[in-house]
Amino acid sequence: MTPGEAYCAGTLVRVVCNGDRPFVAGLVIDRDTQRAIATAPILRHLMGQHADKLRQGFARLGWRATIVVRGRP
Repeated sequence: MTPGEAYCAGTLVRVVCNGDRPFVAGLVIDRDTQRAIATAPILRHLMGQHADKLRQGFARLGWRATIVVRGRP
């Protein structure tokens, strides 16, 4: 699968932080590997992390993550 196909087939996730410095950003999770393959610049440190680890980190930080678009099969 090419990077473009992985991006199109991935799951788009919206991340919301309402802390001291609120922001809204997004990331794309690859459907096969379940790892972040594209992120907003503010989330670049999450690139390559597995979806399970992302869920745990978001819960710990009090961030809210919502699936916006689920990738094509």
